[in-house]
Amino acid sequence: MLSEKWQNTITSAKTTTEVVAAAKEFLSSWTPEQIAALPADCRPSEMNDPDDVSGYAFTLVQKQCAGENRSPALNAMATFFTAASIRLSEIVAPKDYALRRPLKP
Repeated sequence: MLSEKWQNTITSAKTTTEVVAAAKEFLSSWTPEQIAALPADCRPSEMNDPDDVSGYAFTLVQKQCAGENRSPALNAMATFFTAASIRLSEIVAPKDYALRRPLKP
């Protein structure tokens, strides 16, 4: 579960730059020991742009879905980065309904 602080930080972000900044801040709140508790292939790298945030979210969720590791650290990191990735999608989505393409059955 994502803490209220981080949930508010993500949902209040108005730009992709703010989401990336939130991701950096979130990562800086983790100690080296907490980062070390993540699987080696799920340890974060630099977060410089929205693609880094979304790519990392994908890596984390992929690891969760593989069922190889269900540690609290992995779950916490995946929860935050999934929320951040969703917010990025919301920010860049067309605002004009006419520009959106609905799924066709």
